[in-house]
Amino acid sequence: MENTMLVQTGQKHIEQFELFHISEEEILNENSRRCVHCDKIKDITCFPYREASHKARRKECRECNKESAALLRKLKRENPFPNVKEYKCPCCLRTEKEIRKNGGWPDRTIWVLDHNHTTKEFRGWICDNCNVAIGRFADSVSSLKKAINYLKDENENLRHSSR
Repeated sequence: MENTMLVQTGQKHIEQFELFHISEEEILNENSRRCVHCDKIKDITCFPYREASHKARRKECRECNKESAALLRKLKRENPFPNVKEYKCPCCLRTEKEIRKNGGWPDRTIWVLDHNHTTKEFRGWICDNCNVAIGRFADSVSSLKKAINYLKDENENLRHSSR
C-alpha cells in the first residue's frame, strides 16, 4: 500500500527505491538501464529510441543526450570542417571518395567531429568508421594496443601456418 501511495505522488520508481535504501544492483532490471554517461540507473523510458523503428533504445539517457548535443553544436561552431577538397581522415588517411567507394552513407556526411569525452575538447574531424571504432574501444589506448597485438599475432600465425 505504501508503494502505491508513492507512485501516485509522481515520484519516479527509481527514486522510490532510494527511500528504502535498496541498492542499484537490486533495481537494475528489464525496466531500467544504466546510462553510459552519468552512470545512473534510470527507468527505461528515460532512454530514447535510436530510430523511428522503436527497436532499440540509446545507451545514454535523454538528459545526457541533450548535453552531448549541445556540446557538439558548440564545438562545431568553434571548429568548422576544414575547407580542403581532398580532406583525409587523420586516423585511416582515406578521402571521402575512398571511403564511399563501397556505397555507404548515401544520405549523410561521412565526417564527424571527434572530441575527448573526459575533457570535452575538440580532437579533430574523422570519418564515421574511425569514430565508431575508437568509440567501441572507449577511447582506450591500451585496449587499442591489445587489438593491434592481437592482429599482429594472428597475422604471424597465418604466416607460420602457410609455410
